[in-house]
Amino acid sequence: MAVVKNDDYILVDVRHPDEITRPAPEKNLVNIPFEDLVNDYQSLDTSKQLFTLCGSGNRSTAAASFLESKGLNPKVIEGGMKAIQEIGK
Repeated sequence: MAVVKNDDYILVDVRHPDEITRPAPEKNLVNIPFEDLVNDYQSLDTSKQLFTLCGSGNRSTAAASFLESKGLNPKVIEGGMKAIQEIGK
C-alpha cells in the first residue's frame, strides 16, 4: 500500500450538499455531487491521489469506476462516512 503524504491527496465527496448529515474530514476535501461528476471531474488535481467518499460507499464506488474510465486512479473509502465515524469512536 502506498503512503500518501498530508497534501498529496484529494478527498472527493460525491454526496449532494442537501444530504450531508455526517460531515466529512475537511482536510483536502472537494465536494462534487455524483450527478455532477461527469461535468466537473476535470477540475480535480490529477497530480494527487484521489479518494472517493459518500455516505455508505455505493456512489463512491461508482464514482471511482467513472474516474478510472477517464484515466485516473482513485481509491474508494470503503463503507463511506459510516465507516469513518465508526473508526472515530
